[in-house]
Amino acid sequence: MEELRFAQKYPFSSTAKRVVRQSNLSLGELPVEVIERAEVLVRNALQGIEYKANVVSSQGFLLNEVLAFPVAKIIVSCIGKDEAIRKFSVLIAANTLRHLEAEQPETLFAIAADLSIRFDLSEGGQEFARVVLPDFLAAGTKDEFMKLVNKKVEKGKVVLSRASFEKFLSYAVEKNVLSSLPVDVTGIPKNFGEISRRLYSGAVEQQKKQFEGIPSGKVNRRE
Repeated sequence: MEELRFAQKYPFSSTAKRVVRQSNLSLGELPVEVIERAEVLVRNALQGIEYKANVVSSQGFLLNEVLAFPVAKIIVSCIGKDEAIRKFSVLIAANTLRHLEAEQPETLFAIAADLSIRFDLSEGGQEFARVVLPDFLAAGTKDEFMKLVNKKVEKGKVVLSRASFEKFLSYAVEKNVLSSLPVDVTGIPKNFGEISRRLYSGAVEQQKKQFEGIPSGKVNRRE
């Protein structure tokens, strides 16, 4: 169960990928619950809404959440828009940061290792970890946070506090997810194309309403 919880929180991880492989996922026989969760994930990404899974600890629910991630990647790939891919990657990164903030240090180190990030533990105080400079720069964001002028660099390593290390990891996750998209959608079931068109059209309509200042109804952010 702990493995499933970890995979649900960090669906890009090698643990999550192993869970998906072991499930023998078949796109032609996907449970309705998996498709529904994947749709919510993509819809929230397109509309810029935080994604929070329902607080349920059953094994079946957690597995559906894990399986929803690769299904959502297929839907995003079917949409075929760079902006959709970017928004999806940003959503997963934001989710990761939210979870990391509540984790023990060991989990942060496990995620960093999973992303092949080289780092050393710091000596204490406000310093938490020292990330090898090329690995820090590989996150590739133009965000002000990532500029070296704002960082302490010693002997080829970027010194980070815990909060900064968490934020850095979220950027690394964003880059990881972004680089994994789009996936090959050759030969996938027809309904994926239908789902992607419906979700994208809905997101465009939502943006139009917001631009025009028309109330669009209350969004359930607990989804």
